[in-house]
Amino acid sequence: AFAPDGHTLATASDDETVRLWDLTDPLTGHTGAVTSVAFAPDGHTLATASDDATVRLWDLTSLNSIRWHAKEYACSLTQRGLNQEEWSRYIQGLEYEDTCAT
Repeated sequence: AFAPDGHTLATASDDETVRLWDLTDPLTGHTGAVTSVAFAPDGHTLATASDDATVRLWDLTSLNSIRWHAKEYACSLTQRGLNQEEWSRYIQGLEYEDTCAT
């Protein structure tokens, strides 16, 4: 499903996960097939290598910000919090809390 702003895609999987994809900053730039990827130890940079004989470094700072502030990001994306039924469906194992508390 696409968010109303058209910049975020949510996907679901049979392994009970939901992933959010930021479509405003796709990792594009190689002109050949990507043959290798590796994360820097700090998790802030992704290195990719391609058949086009280039290596690219990708700054993942904004992605990590979303990851560590997922509750706030989800609130801003949906413009509302999860109700208790949604919470129990998607956030199993954690006690309910208002995701958009001010």
